[in-house]
Amino acid sequence: MKRWKFVVVFAILISLLFVLSSCGAWKPLFTEEEVLSKLSERYGEDFVILETIDNCEYRTDNKTIRCRLYLAAPSENQEQTFWVHSTLDKNWGGDSLPVQYNRGVLDTYAFDYFLERFDMLLTENEINHFFRAKSTKANVTEHLENQHLQGGEFVIFITEETAEDIVTNVLELLEQIADEYPLSNYLDYFSHPAYMPIRLGITFCDEDCAIVGGETISPSTFITPFDKKFDENDNIVYRDNVETILANIYKTIYTN
Repeated sequence: MKRWKFVVVFAILISLLFVLSSCGAWKPLFTEEEVLSKLSERYGEDFVILETIDNCEYRTDNKTIRCRLYLAAPSENQEQTFWVHSTLDKNWGGDSLPVQYNRGVLDTYAFDYFLERFDMLLTENEINHFFRAKSTKANVTEHLENQHLQGGEFVIFITEETAEDIVTNVLELLEQIADEYPLSNYLDYFSHPAYMPIRLGITFCDEDCAIVGGETISPSTFITPFDKKFDENDNIVYRDNVETILANIYKTIYTN
């Protein structure tokens, strides 16, 4: 009899866990005031919302339950528009709850600055490259003018002889941009290694590689800008440096 009681109690507890976790699906999205507050905390200035798009099309692997897209701008410069993505996402909760529902706010303010600035600096330094979004070659200016979220990839061409100089130059450009507002505030806000601050990739590819519709089909080396990790002394450091990138390039591209 005691065994049956235990089974019944256990079943009730499991049911309650599922009920409690599913209640999270009814969480409201952040209000406009909460979104603006998060942006101000992130960047240290005030913003305004210019347009609201409910039931936006941006959903990630069926994890996004609801989302809302905003067109926003700094209060003092409302021509400098960017996109804000407010979401309610479903994630597995591990041992504590079967499912967890989390609200989040992603924006493209720092991302847009990085995209335009990095593209310009690569061009000024005569580094052969192109940008692609959703595996398709894209013009950076046109991409920024259209509705978008973070994402995309810069493909940078190298040779075995120029790889070291180009990688060194690229990392110097990244370091330069990291000190410029609004990227500096954004990177400081998302400084912990748990975050991927800029959701964009940089791919190094041999200049003789074949390109079909923006797709590289030869070996390449991929990094994420400003990605961090803990070193052996638990200090936070950048995940990639000249030595690690070059080692990967020579291993994946130039090893016969």
